[in-house]
Amino acid sequence: MKIAQIETSILEMPYTKPLVTATNNFTVARGLLVKAVTDGGIEGYGYSDLFPRSGETPETARHLVEAILKPFESPHTHRARFTSKSD
Repeated sequence: MKIAQIETSILEMPYTKPLVTATNNFTVARGLLVKAVTDGGIEGYGYSDLFPRSGETPETARHLVEAILKPFESPHTHRARFTSKSD
C-alpha cells in the first residue's frame, strides 16, 4: 500500500467558552488537519491542535508536512501502516 496523496487544511474552531490559562485567554483553536489517501483508496485523517506559546503554528506544521511527508507520495515505494484502536 502506497500513499498516493497528502492534503493539509488549517482549521480554526471557536471555543464555546474561552480557554483560560495562567498566561493566555484563548477563544479559538487553530490546528492542522492532514488527510492521507492510499493508492487503494483508503483515507486516513490526523489533527493537531497546536499551542502557539511553544512556537509551533498551523503554518509551521503545514510546512513540515509539505516538506517532509509530501515528497513520499507515489510513485515512491514507501509504505504506510495504518492502525486502529483495536491494534
